[in-house]
Amino acid sequence: MNAKWLLPLVVTLHNLEEAIWLPGFRARHGWNSITPSQFRLAALVSALLVVAVTYAATKNIRTASLLFYTLCWIMLVNVLWHVGASFYFRAYAPGSITAVVLVLPITLYLIFCVRIHDGKKALGF
Repeated sequence: MNAKWLLPLVVTLHNLEEAIWLPGFRARHGWNSITPSQFRLAALVSALLVVAVTYAATKNIRTASLLFYTLCWIMLVNVLWHVGASFYFRAYAPGSITAVVLVLPITLYLIFCVRIHDGKKALGF
């Protein structure tokens, strides 16, 4: 199995954690900008997008590879958001567990180790 397929797996697990726990979190903190159904649809669409980009990246399509590594960096920054939100609210922020336990190590692995293994330079050129 190509290691790049770890990204859709962790994104899906991360989105699932958020989809389960976000409604209660929103209710406690008064966030009403998006309904749970809308969030779950967005989470599903984002997971499917990651699957499509990963598939194309495994076929060595250059633009898809750049998008793939961009998604890895986005997920890495997302870890910081979850950790920061947990500290700010002094409580569990939905997605924090998978962010720290899965997203952080796997995206670091994909960004640095898989890129080196692929024989690509730092920016994919």
